[in-house]
Amino acid sequence: MPESLKKKILIVEDEPDVVSYFTMLLEDNGYTAIAADSADMGFEIADKEKPDLICLDIMMPRRSGLSLYKELKRDESLKDIPVVIVSSFGQPADFKGTRFYKIVSGADDIPPPEYFCEKPISPKELLGMIKKLTGGGA
Repeated sequence: MPESLKKKILIVEDEPDVVSYFTMLLEDNGYTAIAADSADMGFEIADKEKPDLICLDIMMPRRSGLSLYKELKRDESLKDIPVVIVSSFGQPADFKGTRFYKIVSGADDIPPPEYFCEKPISPKELLGMIKKLTGGGA
C-alpha cells in the first residue's frame, strides 16, 4: 500500500522501548507510525500531521499525557482525532474520586477518550481497537 494511503498513528510516549515496540507493531500491520517523546512535542506533531489516531501515555516527565489530552480535545482542528490512552496505572474506575478519573470518564468538561488500554498491552486488543477507530484498518 502506498505510504500516503496508510493510516497515520501518533505515539506519544517517553519510554524508547515502548515507542520501538509500538512502531514495529503498527508498521508490521500496515500503519504509518510517528512518535513524540513528550506532551509538547505530541501536540506539535498532532497539529502538523493530523494523524488518524493518537496512542497517548499518561505519565511523562514535565507534562502529563492528561494535560495533552485536554489540550487536544479543546482544539477545534484536533478534537475529533481518536485517542487511545495507554497506561500502566490500571483502569479508569480504579481512580474514582481523582482528577484522572474525571478526565477519562467524561465527568470533566471534555469527552472521555475513545479507548483505555492497560500496559502491558495485548497487541491483538490494541490493533483491534485501532482498526475500529480508524475506520476499518490500515
